[in-house]
Amino acid sequence: MAQSTVELRREKRESTYVQTARLAAAEIRGMHDGGLLSVCKHYPGQSSKEPCGDSHMAETCVTDSLEDIMNVNLYPYKYLIDRGLLDGIMTTHCRFTSVDDVYPASLSKKCIDLIRNLGFDGFAITDALSMMGVVAKFGLTDPKGMCIEAGNDLSLCWTAQTKQGFDAICDCYERGLISDERLDEATKKVLEMHHRVMELEPKFTEITEEDKANIKRIATDSIFAKTDDGLDPSISKDGKHFFMVLTGNETDINDAGKVDVATFAGNI
Repeated sequence: MAQSTVELRREKRESTYVQTARLAAAEIRGMHDGGLLSVCKHYPGQSSKEPCGDSHMAETCVTDSLEDIMNVNLYPYKYLIDRGLLDGIMTTHCRFTSVDDVYPASLSKKCIDLIRNLGFDGFAITDALSMMGVVAKFGLTDPKGMCIEAGNDLSLCWTAQTKQGFDAICDCYERGLISDERLDEATKKVLEMHHRVMELEPKFTEITEEDKANIKRIATDSIFAKTDDGLDPSISKDGKHFFMVLTGNETDINDAGKVDVATFAGNI
């Protein structure tokens, strides 16, 4: 029986996840050789079926089944866990409805527990908490504590006003949004991260002239285009090009009133 277009598309996506896992493992080994730890993002990934929108925006949902999430989305993570290579993860602001229909993954204990139950013992950090993926529904302050209680070890406040982020986390703790037990666990993970990176023995101690030349080439040689099916994705490096990027930008009004909907809050 001939396969449907949906089935073929799914097989293609699944094969992409396998290749992603292999390439990620190679890159992480290279980072370890350079004395660095890695952070894989954005956990637990996007839809394995259809495009679902920008995770940075408000109320971006993934409706994949739990089975698909475990077998496809988490495949690269499990691959790295089994090889002792997954140092850390960055959690996404997408909401995975089959796992948690209320909170985005960055604020969801249910989502973070999925990978912990697979044996992941590294650290977890959120995506920027000033993005509309969390601000539009949960505000600017509470997510900084909610994310820690959900199982993240680091809260990415992403603001030029670092004291504001620190004060927000302290406020969340004082209001009981972060338990002592979870705060102790998160602190332990961060300290373990520091110890691990200090124990790495870099194989590369200096940057050569060849390295510098390769770095300069990245901006000119790395041109990528994703197009609709049937169109040639190649882009000539010669001449001038005009690009237009279109993205959805809708959200509900939150409890605090009307918000200026953009990827970030505060016109960042």
